[in-house]
Amino acid sequence: MTTYALLSDIHANLEALEAVLQDIEKRNVDEIIVLGDVIGHGPNPRECWKIVSEIAKFILVGYNEQQIISGVKLKDDMLIWTVKKLRLLDSWDAFVHMAQNNEEQQSMRIYNGKTFVHAAPSNTTKEHIWPGHIQYFILHNEQLDRRLKSFMDEFTTPHGFFGHTHVPTVLTHYENHNIFDGQWNKELTFLGPNSIFFVPQGNIRIENLEDKRIFINPGSIGQSKDKDQRACYTIYNEQSVEFIRVDYDVAAVQNKIAKINIDREMRNHLCDLLQNAY
Repeated sequence: MTTYALLSDIHANLEALEAVLQDIEKRNVDEIIVLGDVIGHGPNPRECWKIVSEIAKFILVGYNEQQIISGVKLKDDMLIWTVKKLRLLDSWDAFVHMAQNNEEQQSMRIYNGKTFVHAAPSNTTKEHIWPGHIQYFILHNEQLDRRLKSFMDEFTTPHGFFGHTHVPTVLTHYENHNIFDGQWNKELTFLGPNSIFFVPQGNIRIENLEDKRIFINPGSIGQSKDKDQRACYTIYNEQSVEFIRVDYDVAAVQNKIAKINIDREMRNHLCDLLQNAY
């Protein structure tokens, strides 16, 4: 049985990536899979890409990679700066070439009987698998429940993995509620008549997955959005998934961003995202 380390939304955060990889070294992992958005938002796109391209079984195209690869005129100052940093990097150039020739394969992949996608099967780089704003959880419970069920129906394999929201998640049918007995994020977790959008709080291991339809977001390495600024990744095999939070030097990343020659308001915004984690 293969054990995977699942990483997503690194966002050029070298300090967070290195801290996570140090943690992974302590564990018995067979393969590392990266669900996209290695770059964008952070100060070390070149360094992060070089590391990930050497260790990952495969890297999916995320929203930020897709913006660059598509050839559209970039309006985001940070992405324009990122493109300059990636110039003449062989592993990046090879990735771009593969994506341009087979974008579908690079943005979503079925591997070992499991689906891996950056965003959602129906829109692989842009859609957010998310119930909606928390203020609607009770008022529009049935509608949000149907929305989550439709996301699950998009996956053609029993287990699937997605990123993009920067929030660690287990999405499954309500009938599987008995697998959840750990700490849960009471603000972001959604319960409907047919679905559960479970957001873990801290480090949690969830067992007995093998005979269930389960869809997992490993959380974000470089820019968490669940009010926990620590990096988040998961260790998974067919029977269990473990969400792991890792401390890193947030201030060091902020100091790097503050020195980038882009719009001051953008720099402040990116620094705030790291500190506040929404």
